[in-house]
Amino acid sequence: MASIFNASVAILVNTALAALSNNSYKASHLHNHALLGSKSYEIVAIKYASTSFILLSSFFCSSSALALFMDANYSITAFSLDHDSTSFTFPKVILERGNLLALIGNRLLWLSFPLLLWMLGPLPLIFSSAAMIWWLYDLDFPRYINIVRKKCHK
Repeated sequence: MASIFNASVAILVNTALAALSNNSYKASHLHNHALLGSKSYEIVAIKYASTSFILLSSFFCSSSALALFMDANYSITAFSLDHDSTSFTFPKVILERGNLLALIGNRLLWLSFPLLLWMLGPLPLIFSSAAMIWWLYDLDFPRYINIVRKKCHK
């Protein structure tokens, strides 16, 4: 379900970003504002292209993970009739590849959010990148966080 959700969010945000960049950057008073950063057409195109590339890569990885999960599901169902332990190596490999692609798609989706905020200027990019690094560190290393929390409660 997470891969379906990630793929849907990635394609919806990419479509909304295309509509937004097509319609909203016509104002000439926003060019080279100190707080908002450079709003020249070349910089806006680079910002949109990098964000769009990351979102489409996330969509590709999430949809590929979904296809591999469905293939592993059918393989497990077909191989379970054999009752042979050696026949589960193929579904295991396919399931591991699906999990890896789902993880990559999830991380690419999270990487696109600071790039989306880059459209607003450099300060939201810096703050959102720092918040994302902190959140992903907590997500990747829960054992270390739990050990520290247990020591604090003693």
